[in-house]
Amino acid sequence: MKVIIAGGGTGGHLFPAIAVAGELMHIDGENDVLFVGTKIGIESRVLPDEGWPIKFITAGAIKGRGLLGIIKGLLKSVYGLMESLSLIRHFGPDVILGVGGYVSAPLVLAGRLSGIKTAIHEQNAMPGLTNRILGKIVNKIFITYPESKRFFPSIKTLLTGNPVRRDIKDAFLKEKGGKGGKDTFNLLIFGGSRGAASINRAAIEAFTGMAEKEMGKVNIIHQTGIDEFERMRGLYEDSALSAAIKAEVLPFIKDMASAYSKADLVVCRAGATTMAELAAAGKPSILIPYPFASDDHQRLNAKAMVDAGAAIMIEDARLDGSSLSREIARLMARPEALADMAEKARLMNRNDASKLICKELISLAQVRKQ
Repeated sequence: MKVIIAGGGTGGHLFPAIAVAGELMHIDGENDVLFVGTKIGIESRVLPDEGWPIKFITAGAIKGRGLLGIIKGLLKSVYGLMESLSLIRHFGPDVILGVGGYVSAPLVLAGRLSGIKTAIHEQNAMPGLTNRILGKIVNKIFITYPESKRFFPSIKTLLTGNPVRRDIKDAFLKEKGGKGGKDTFNLLIFGGSRGAASINRAAIEAFTGMAEKEMGKVNIIHQTGIDEFERMRGLYEDSALSAAIKAEVLPFIKDMASAYSKADLVVCRAGATTMAELAAAGKPSILIPYPFASDDHQRLNAKAMVDAGAAIMIEDARLDGSSLSREIARLMARPEALADMAEKARLMNRNDASKLICKELISLAQVRKQ
């Protein structure tokens, strides 16, 4: 079977796509998967490193861009549609999966115009504009949250959950957290694939205060994003912090499975893919939703985890060193609370998301071949 997976821009769109691609190859090593994205998205850096083939097309955002931006975005999308039609003609896919991001629109539309079976996957409780439009023309729609169903035709919508990469699902089985306890506490911090300035700032403020209080040894893995990497590394090396805190500072974490497996607590944004990974890895978390996420979907994602007892939420507007250190210290002192949150996170895991989506993609491809 030949499959095109279109989308990206951020890790939230890309990593579920990688999970589906990995499952397709696990099912049959003869399957042929091609990713399609843009040269400026995270997919251009991550996929070649992981050995996945990728082609690039032109695409432009429309939502929230102003009149001139909308015109430019439409022109880019039309050009991207022409590129997509050519790509489909040469590759000859049996099925196309769009995983979100504006790059998926021209490719999925080109697939429909070419008579190819198409599907989309929506990661968030509140669907993005691209998927809301594509939902009207595709053959199948996969959703992560039941709340999304009202935005799509029910007859072709399937609740699957959000696919998680196999290595992250295996992380919990291999190593259930670090040492924890009062001697050493292992903390994982990240703000998405591009980092988060507010989380970076609050972390430094929080750990300065914690070092002064001599709260015990803290091991930190912190993904800062490329833009703030050098500055954050310098701040962590400050003598006031280094005595009590051991920090591994990275611009981007390639091996998230290992990072999750070591963590006693995770501090992060609340993208849908991150939520699925936290559930699969069984990790308690402090969630700081990105305040400018479209339709406030990150806050809705975080609320679902909080309501289940798996996480604590700090609104970005009230995030500072004091609020962050207070929550970290409270959980460090209550290992039983952390264990309970971890169990609640695991109960939210849908381990079969990749398998369900691949089963449907195979069915769509078989229908077309018949």
